Amino acid sequence: MKHDNRSIMSNSKKPQNLAAMKQSTERSQQSEGSSINLYLAAMTANLGATAAGCALTWSSPTLIKLVNGGDPSISLVITKEEATWVGSLVTLGAAVGPILSGFILDKLGRKNTVLFSMILSIMAWIVIGFIPKINVLCLARFILGISVGLVFTAVPTYIAEISTPNLRSSLGTLMQFFLCCGFLIEYTVGPYTSYLTLALVSLIAPVLCFATFMWMPNSPHSILNKPGREEEASRALCWFRGTSQESAIAKELQEIILSIEEAKKQKSGFYELFANKGNIKAVMISLTMVGLQQMSGINIVLLYSENIFKAANTNLTASTCTIIVGVVMLVTCSFTPTMANYMSMKKMLNISAIGMFFSEVALGFYFFCPKLGMDQSSLQWLPIASLVTYIIAFYVGYGPLPWAIMGEVFPANLKSIATSITASVCWFLGFLLCKNFNTMSAVFGMDYVFWLFGSFCIVALMFTVFVLPDTEGKTLQEIQDMLHGRTKRSINDNVIDKTDCLTRINLLSQAE
Repeated sequence: MKHDNRSIMSNSKKPQNLAAMKQSTERSQQSEGSSINLYLAAMTANLGATAAGCALTWSSPTLIKLVNGGDPSISLVITKEEATWVGSLVTLGAAVGPILSGFILDKLGRKNTVLFSMILSIMAWIVIGFIPKINVLCLARFILGISVGLVFTAVPTYIAEISTPNLRSSLGTLMQFFLCCGFLIEYTVGPYTSYLTLALVSLIAPVLCFATFMWMPNSPHSILNKPGREEEASRALCWFRGTSQESAIAKELQEIILSIEEAKKQKSGFYELFANKGNIKAVMISLTMVGLQQMSGINIVLLYSENIFKAANTNLTASTCTIIVGVVMLVTCSFTPTMANYMSMKKMLNISAIGMFFSEVALGFYFFCPKLGMDQSSLQWLPIASLVTYIIAFYVGYGPLPWAIMGEVFPANLKSIATSITASVCWFLGFLLCKNFNTMSAVFGMDYVFWLFGSFCIVALMFTVFVLPDTEGKTLQEIQDMLHGRTKRSINDNVIDKTDCLTRINLLSQAE
């Protein structure tokens, strides 16, 4: 995305600065190899995101069948209260996954963490398909959630570590696309198949991910976390870059070793997040962004879309409306990276918040019409139009960008723990909303629930306009200076930085 392409030396007035020279060298080296292996590794890893998408949205077509007893292939019938647990436990498990990943990402490595998450997913789907009992079903959904949480931390880490700078943005956007593919699978297959068939279809994604990704190399960063494995890391890097050019591989390998050694020197514990006002601001910004993302109601739309359309009683069937939303979701997330090249993140977030607000106000009005004695027959188009607009607006800004901003506001040594904590808080809030959605709808009505979500979109707009710092065009160091309230770095500081960079480049050149 846009922020990945920012120059490290933006304070320099000369275009032929050190960072530009280095990027040019990297691009020329990359052109001598091939990106095929890199894309192959990224796509097989992101099949795990498809598995996560299936896990999240399985409840949308399934809970209606289980509550109404409309599936003759199984004898299981559950209450509405039990349905809230079956639907929401996947988000509670997803809140545990990032915490677990903090312990196993370095122990198992990035690749093995992804494979472990697929094993959990495979086990859970087998249990869901062949042991349809409420207690077992709840446990399996929780395990699926842990798998989802692991995928959301391990896959982006793996992709970031194997990517070249010029391909990091495009490879990073693949996850959202594959995730939406998982959503669409459940939306299109679920309403028209039996309970067991849907479980078996959902099993395909984790099996396919495990069967293909197991042949991919681990990331060089992960390999080099253990001493004495330079040769293995070099072979992996050769495979990812599609070249055996020794000088280029040796230079990049040396750069990775230097970055790992530098990271090990920096403190990265939980308490470091609150060690100074700059880090505290970063924590507040990140938690607020993901909190507002959840309070816009996205997981309610994803997990209960068929229930919403059924309650709306539109001309189209609930299943058809849900499929339309899934298709729009897939198309929108495909275009979002392109938009990021032409618009600032703050502008995209503002458009996103405004779009979500109007769509949820309109949907709430549709559900409020009967209370006014109004005939809804002339407004049958409004629910599908509202949710389509909502999905487009969400994926334009508040879907992907809170995570991108989180990557900017935290220093490198705290990104790992900050990501785990933020993701856990995000999913736990999602669990609370999903668990209580049916209760809130029954007590207050769908209209007031969606108006509540809409009001948080206004809060999101105010936060983006008045609180969120403008990081556009700034280097990561300049962002840290801004958060800490430091004045602009002096010329001497810049000279020191440039000298340090020149020293590093000389060290790397000696590796040839």
